[in-house]
Amino acid sequence: MRRYGLGALLVEGSQFAVGVEVVAPETFTGGSLDVGVLIDDLEGCLYDTHAFHAVSIEYNSGSVYHDYLTVKGTVANDFADQDDLRRLVVGIVRQCAPYLSITREDAITVIPPSGRANDPNIASQVTQGNVTCRPPDVIANDFIGRAYCKKVETPGQPKKCDLDDLGFSKWIACNLGISPSSAQTVMIFGGVILIAALFRRR
Repeated sequence: MRRYGLGALLVEGSQFAVGVEVVAPETFTGGSLDVGVLIDDLEGCLYDTHAFHAVSIEYNSGSVYHDYLTVKGTVANDFADQDDLRRLVVGIVRQCAPYLSITREDAITVIPPSGRANDPNIASQVTQGNVTCRPPDVIANDFIGRAYCKKVETPGQPKKCDLDDLGFSKWIACNLGISPSSAQTVMIFGGVILIAALFRRR
């Protein structure tokens, strides 16, 4: 049985993980959250949809205000798009545990059944909002919080120059094909030339 919208097919038997950052009521009221009851309630609500063969829930206390809830499982139906599954899971969390405030929805991770892992029609990717990345790429956020696909090098591939991973001086060295210490010398020399040029214009 196929459910919901149109897009990359998510087949029965696919494993998934959906994570949300939450604020629990005791943060402000001083009460206590019974995590065991929360997990039992959410698992019951998820199974009631008949969309899952198996589900498990992890609840981790985080920083001063935010905790993290992860729903993992195996789907019992085909979904026309993996984001439909993410919205279904997050919607169930909102409906079944309305006392939790969801402050962030993270990307969904999907692993297709082993026999269909290489089928190009089957979803095997991560999605956050309107950004979808295929493995080995991962979702990352830029300095203002926008999602983008970050390239992940696979074993045996030559390492590419990535500013996020290397930092500025090593990135310069990588792009110029020189050592990091040589790159620092080049940057210092370039800076001296720039300063001299600015003083000369005055």
